Amino acid sequence: MKVAVFGLDSVPPGMMFDKLLDKLPNIKKMYQKGIHGSLHTCHPPITVPAWMVMMTGKNPGKLGIYGFRHRRGNSYNEGYMVNSTHIKEKTVWEILAEKGKKSIVIGVPPSYPVRPLRNVTIVSCFLTPSQEKDFTNPPELKEEILKLTDGKYLFDVTFRIEDRENIRKELFEMTQKRFDVAEHLAKKQYWDFFYVA
Repeated sequence: MKVAVFGLDSVPPGMMFDKLLDKLPNIKKMYQKGIHGSLHTCHPPITVPAWMVMMTGKNPGKLGIYGFRHRRGNSYNEGYMVNSTHIKEKTVWEILAEKGKKSIVIGVPPSYPVRPLRNVTIVSCFLTPSQEKDFTNPPELKEEILKLTDGKYLFDVTFRIEDRENIRKELFEMTQKRFDVAEHLAKKQYWDFFYVA
């Protein structure tokens, strides 16, 4: 059995499955033919802990991750950004890999820096500083992705600016490239678990 998961960060179920469903024919087909349900988020409901709560089954307290930035000790001046090295619990794809199952994981935070995992193909998330860094597992996949995306793979957009037209353009470009990569990998590689965020 194959399992494919498409994660949509911060999309309210009522908007997706009530207001917009008829305008999204592919989502509607998956909704009608697949399995679906509304998930309750974790507390705090912030992207980085929420994805890992879902992928590990552990709460933010057990993970020790509550947001993007954490304080060092009791300092108010020193902090750090959470990344994949802070995840000590096994993810679903790591558990599957131990059972010999193959996974493809695209854009799930925090997956940067990418860890070398057997049976798991990874394309990193929006925490990746730039495409000059290693952002894939296996590492040689990076060149394949850059070739597929005309040398420019987008991890995120610059969203705290007033130029909303540029944000819209970047969002569409980033989404198109992510789905191009997802389609390419889904067709090229054998997989049991496929996750795109």
